Amino acid sequence: MLDNLVLSTIDAKVDNGVVTLTGKANWQHQRDEAESVAGNLLGVMEVEDEIELIAPGPTAHDVEHSIKKAMERNAKLDAESVDVESSNGTITLRGTVSSWADHDEAVGAAWAAPGVTEVKDHILVAY
Repeated sequence: MLDNLVLSTIDAKVDNGVVTLTGKANWQHQRDEAESVAGNLLGVMEVEDEIELIAPGPTAHDVEHSIKKAMERNAKLDAESVDVESSNGTITLRGTVSSWADHDEAVGAAWAAPGVTEVKDHILVAY
């Protein structure tokens, strides 16, 4: 499994010439590559592919964009007044809004984005 195209999340177990591949991958081509590498080893008679495909999560940019677009769709909220940062599922909101309703809309938009596990609220409400 010393191929640089095979993910480190994929494991191989060998028993009497049968290689069983387990683990997780995001794309079918990653599973295919692991099977190809394992199948080309001397002495391998069969490859059992038990690799689970897991859809890749959204990127930090995708999450930030999704939140900003949700804020822009809200007529009450000035989306330009709130900065959005995303890192590993954690959203950090910074900026100033003119009401608690705007504050709550911004926080709600952050929580509604895919892949969000935590929201750090640093929004100031200035009347």
